Amino acid sequence: MIKHLTTLGLALVVFAQAQAQTLRIRSNSVENLHIVAVGSDDAGHITSKTLYDVGYGFWKTISLFDVKYGYDKYNNKAMEHFGYDNTCKWKYLVIYNNSTSRYDTLNIRERANDIHLGYSDLHAKVSLSYERNYVITDVILNDEE
Repeated sequence: MIKHLTTLGLALVVFAQAQAQTLRIRSNSVENLHIVAVGSDDAGHITSKTLYDVGYGFWKTISLFDVKYGYDKYNNKAMEHFGYDNTCKWKYLVIYNNSTSRYDTLNIRERANDIHLGYSDLHAKVSLSYERNYVITDVILNDEE
């Protein structure tokens, strides 16, 4: 019991100190997807990044700090930030299948093992982890079986 409480307390401390967020997306779909990553801060300011023609085997890392401020030191050993906004987080993905006007919205703020996306016929897995002062959000998209 004490072990679980200690782990929970440590996770809360790490999450409270997290200063930046990085999104990693991998698509195992044979379809070409268009994905828009959308983030916002507590004041409602929107930050977005569009990825075109995301297909099978695609793996992309998108730093919110880089999109918002134009640079990031994610690969730097110190992982320092200046002027960061720890309230700004990636919130959801908008996924377009074959560039149609129909789309699915995927909430990436919470962990999920299997989410079915209706219009694009995809299954998604969302996982969150923490590395130093970064929140790492992994999203894996798979074709429906």
